[in-house]
Amino acid sequence: MYNSKSLVDLLKARYDLPSDYSVAQKLGCSRSFIYEIRSGRRNLGFDYSLKIADMLGLDTIKVIASAGYEISMSKKQLKHAKLWLKYANDKNDKPPPTKLAGQLSPHLSTT
Repeated sequence: MYNSKSLVDLLKARYDLPSDYSVAQKLGCSRSFIYEIRSGRRNLGFDYSLKIADMLGLDTIKVIASAGYEISMSKKQLKHAKLWLKYANDKNDKPPPTKLAGQLSPHLSTT
């Protein structure tokens, strides 16, 4: 499963980008947008997640489902998050640690 921060880090590493400013230039967004992602105030959303997936050759369905999960959790839409999680995780993936993970269902809890 991917999250916004991990996608930004993967992009930065793959293209050997020296700064978040260079990441922003590569994506065509502002440096403050990248800062807000790093600080946890925003997420990439579907458009930028898909753009990074294309740039890195990642599994598009998994990336989009991960973005959907992240968006749903930020809006506390737990039913939607549970559906997105089915597609975001591989069988061997563990659910992501979140404050709300225990509310999803007992078998998805990270505790």
